[in-house]
Amino acid sequence: MYGFADLNPVIQSLLAGLFTWLFTALGAASVLLYAKTRRQNLDLMMGVTAGIMLAASFWGLLDPAIETAELPRNIQWLPASTGFMLGWFLIQYVDRVLPALPVIDTARAIAQPSQQFNRTLLLVLAIVLHNVPEGLALGISFSGVKYGHASLELHDALVLTLALGLHNLPEGIVVAVPLLRSGLSPGKSFFFGQLSAMVDPIFAILGALSMETFENILPYGLGLAAGAMIYVVVSEVIPESQSRGNPHHANAGVAIGVLVMMGLEFGLGE
Repeated sequence: MYGFADLNPVIQSLLAGLFTWLFTALGAASVLLYAKTRRQNLDLMMGVTAGIMLAASFWGLLDPAIETAELPRNIQWLPASTGFMLGWFLIQYVDRVLPALPVIDTARAIAQPSQQFNRTLLLVLAIVLHNVPEGLALGISFSGVKYGHASLELHDALVLTLALGLHNLPEGIVVAVPLLRSGLSPGKSFFFGQLSAMVDPIFAILGALSMETFENILPYGLGLAAGAMIYVVVSEVIPESQSRGNPHHANAGVAIGVLVMMGLEFGLGE
């Protein structure tokens, strides 16, 4: 722990991104062993990922974003809210530019013909769009410990990393299993499943470097990552989890995800 704390925030962010990528790969590896997962269970897992992302956005990003703003208390929330809206509209703009791009249902992305994109590129773009906010959140959090307010500690960044790792475990399953059912081999299904978090370490580094370059934008950066993550949840993750007629499983998953994040944030100690 102490050795990790002494590392440069960029290296910390890279290691955190690799950690979340590993969890995705572990989830995707399920197709190499067992692929007869019921749709209800997939929707439950999708709900869990939504719950963790929502809770992590509030406790892990927005709350420290407000606390790190060096402004009077009554307007301390303004930088975080500005960053939040920037992140929201940034992902929404990309979503509108690529309206035929399914962000979550990668099996549909591979099967869907497109005149503009071949199927592999369509899949890769969908994966990148979904995981960019996660990587940025990691990098901004670790770099923010060095350049931010005293209320933002390494513990907070580590909890966020663990939460996103746990969120990526079922996500790897949810991505890989439909690919196998769509006709891909177990090896290819695993490859594309683990690919869904390959951008995490890349954008974690970019997020950390952005804080190193612009130290005073920490509240805006944390808010931007939160806005982007929450947009993905409400526009893609939750609707996809509800689209196959299992709303109770999906809703239960959201509750479980929030409780998991709550336990991580307040149960691990400082």
